[in-house]
Amino acid sequence: MGGSVGNKKRVNSFTVHTDTCIYLKIVGLQAELGLGHSFAALYPLIEGLNTLGKLTPEEYEFYRNRYTVKLEDVKPSLLVRAEKESPLIQTRAAERKSVNRHFGGVLEQWAVLNPKSRAFHLKEAAKHPTLKNAKLVLALGKQDAESAALES
Repeated sequence: MGGSVGNKKRVNSFTVHTDTCIYLKIVGLQAELGLGHSFAALYPLIEGLNTLGKLTPEEYEFYRNRYTVKLEDVKPSLLVRAEKESPLIQTRAAERKSVNRHFGGVLEQWAVLNPKSRAFHLKEAAKHPTLKNAKLVLALGKQDAESAALES
């Protein structure tokens, strides 16, 4: 029933074997939400238990908050060390930094962009929802949509 780590017995653990389809869905969720591997597997479990009515609202809120902590919010020193050690992570970090910088330029030019350009940049920003400047671009797009709705 429980797994073990070293000499320590873990009584509250499950080993779950899934088919490729479910595994890939969990990995996709992991990437989409920026979660660690275990959290990405536990999050849908919590959602399912809640849907089935097995959790109180307080339990659901507690576990939902617990298992949606992004990797970037956990132990930054470990992530920084990993970035220094891995060329692939360094490359991806440089790409993310570059894309974030691009969206910074979009923010600076937002007021003078035509609607077609804004739509293009909103679509691109949606592909990078974890980047700070992409979030700001999406927020500007939302403001524009709300303003247009009020004018109608």
